[in-house]
Amino acid sequence: MKTKKKLLNILFLLVVIMTSVVLLFISINNGFSNGSVSHAQTLFWGYLAIFGGGVLTLGILESASENPCHNAVDVFKKRIDNLADGLNASGLDYTKKYINARNTANYNQALDMHSMYKTYYLVRREKYKQQIDELLEEWATAGKPYQLTSILWKVFLSVAVIAQFTSCGYTLGVDIKNSDTESKENHQIYWTAKDVSLPHLQDSTCYVFNPENIVSEHTVSILNEKLQQMDQELGIESAVFIVGHVQNQDLFRFAQDVFDLYKIGRNDRGLVMVLAYEDHVYRTHTGYALESELTDAECHQLEARYLIPYLKAGQPDSAMIHLTSAFYNTLENKPLPYASSSYSRNTESDTNAEDALTGYVFLYLLGLVILFIIYFVVGDIRGWHLRIYAKNKRQTNIFKKELSILPLLFGGNDFMFFSGGGSSSHSGSSRSGGSSWGGGSSWGGGHSSGGHYGGGGSGGGGSTSRW
Repeated sequence: MKTKKKLLNILFLLVVIMTSVVLLFISINNGFSNGSVSHAQTLFWGYLAIFGGGVLTLGILESASENPCHNAVDVFKKRIDNLADGLNASGLDYTKKYINARNTANYNQALDMHSMYKTYYLVRREKYKQQIDELLEEWATAGKPYQLTSILWKVFLSVAVIAQFTSCGYTLGVDIKNSDTESKENHQIYWTAKDVSLPHLQDSTCYVFNPENIVSEHTVSILNEKLQQMDQELGIESAVFIVGHVQNQDLFRFAQDVFDLYKIGRNDRGLVMVLAYEDHVYRTHTGYALESELTDAECHQLEARYLIPYLKAGQPDSAMIHLTSAFYNTLENKPLPYASSSYSRNTESDTNAEDALTGYVFLYLLGLVILFIIYFVVGDIRGWHLRIYAKNKRQTNIFKKELSILPLLFGGNDFMFFSGGGSSSHSGSSRSGGSSWGGGSSWGGGHSSGGHYGGGGSGGGGSTSRW
């Protein structure tokens, strides 16, 4: 029965370990492939809430049953103390007798005495082990009233470890993806109109193609809101491309090809915006009918005022948000927005959130340490570790030949090789910083059906800027 229970415990432990490892690698891959900063943050705070709630709930249950359980465990600990004291006292007695006899003995006699007293001690220690086994069997019966809470604790801690590895792996994957600049440099993509995909065709609320995460997801959300507003209020269909490189740095050809391939713009009122961030080139491309409302000169002026300063400062998020807002206000005949640093602060908040991913991974590792501490603390209260407790109370083997004959070899008589292993005493991020354009995000998740473009074309109107 005892062997079967031991095998079941080992099997349960192996299942927890293997599940944790498998989910760790799966979540790392998922975080690296599809992960985002906001998802990682949500996962972290969700895990923290569940973990904290679980500890609190079980802590309340523990407090309701802690006193009788703890008292019962203390009783068995005291019985273990008494058994260990008897073993350690007999070991000390054998040691003293051996040393006294050895002082008047020759080398061969000392070896015989060592062997004799060692045998005495080992017999006494074997009896101690048997007594501990009997006591633990007795505890298995006496501890049954407290088994339900013990099972809840073990299940919770096991699930918490698995969830911790899963959440940490996902966050680690997102962190690797966001810090993988060297990989991007070694695998640069030079985009053409045929290579890109238009999110609007899969989700009618999405207009921004941002495959290299040059701007944050928060920025993409803001841009989608404003572009959808332009679509619904002004009848202007848009497509925004934010990439690292465009083939031959020819953004005019890229934008014109997009118009030709996808026919953007109902009644020829289409707008294509292309930012090739690593090429340091930006292009606004307008449809036939839109050229009279958003002239080439206006495009160039707005780019110079609202786009270029932020791109020079290394803030593509602020650049795209400011420029899109300026286009909207111009088309609505509203006063142009003030180019403040508000969106810059949003961008900085996004950057800080991404940097915080590393901190979250550290907190997960700290959480793992806390889980082990909880395991040992709760285990001590619930009597999970009585065998370990009994082993630690026992003194280490005091009759080792290589130690015991040293006094004879070096002529000393006062060495006491009694190593004391234990004491015989009794034990007693979520991201904030909203935009002035309002609340919720229209980004994502396939909650909206795919859109389409209205068959428009472009005669090449617009403006190209470099920085």
